[in-house]
Amino acid sequence: MLNLVTGLLLALVFVLWLFFFKVRQNEIALVTTFGKPSGPPIDQPGAYRKWPWPIQKVHIFDKRIQNLEDKLDEQQTSDRKILDCMLYVGWQIKDPAAFYPKFASSSLTDPEAESIAQAERVLQQMARSAKKDVFGSHPFSDIISTDSSQFKFEAVEREILARMQSTIVANNYGIELKYLGIKKLAIPESSTQKVFDSMKADRAQLVTAITAQGEHEAAIIRQRASSDSQRLIAQAEADAKTIRGQGELMAASYLSVFQQNPELAKFLLELNALSTSINKQTVLILDRDTEPFPLLKADQK
Repeated sequence: MLNLVTGLLLALVFVLWLFFFKVRQNEIALVTTFGKPSGPPIDQPGAYRKWPWPIQKVHIFDKRIQNLEDKLDEQQTSDRKILDCMLYVGWQIKDPAAFYPKFASSSLTDPEAESIAQAERVLQQMARSAKKDVFGSHPFSDIISTDSSQFKFEAVEREILARMQSTIVANNYGIELKYLGIKKLAIPESSTQKVFDSMKADRAQLVTAITAQGEHEAAIIRQRASSDSQRLIAQAEADAKTIRGQGELMAASYLSVFQQNPELAKFLLELNALSTSINKQTVLILDRDTEPFPLLKADQK
């Protein structure tokens, strides 16, 4: 009796295996009838019916994002400088009906895994081709530069991604690229000194240009200062001549008055000088014969 029950259970399992298949949360399935895709891909988890082989066959692929790294290889920029570059790529199977015919495998052990490996080999070839085209259209300074205004690292990544995606769409690979970036970027040892020399030359040219600009602006400032100083001196000399003329005119008018009584004029000038020199806090020790202090003599009449 036990053997009968076991046999019936095994038979049931075999029938279920022949006529049903299961799709997990992280899987996407494609059913082929006589080797050709039939029906839309199945990306919802659950159990599904099928006809047994050789009528129908189920191909189950991992629908999660696959991570791929290409090889570190040399790329030449538009100005003939050499860089080593390695990419990282995230890709995903979006259309198994298109993916399966392109990367079908004859492996009997794990054909789906071999299909993914074949797809990654194709993606690596596309990555190398896209890197060659994009790097060849950009100068070295777009990728490695001390000047942030010239730095176009992210733009280069976007261009490589766009070129690869365009190739995928054109060939209907059923793949979608989710992200792409440059993982490693290096200057080959054979080119390092040349790159450093070139960067030094570029900085030297920049220093020369800045110095020339500074000297030019300094010359303009000096010329402007010289012009301003000459103008101010000329203006000061003209003002001095005017003041001197006005003083001479006033002196001439006073002179005509003083000439009427020279002795009185002298006395008034001496008195004015004495008044200007002495105040309440003044202490003077002078010879009485020093002008205009003879006026202080007791016997002065």
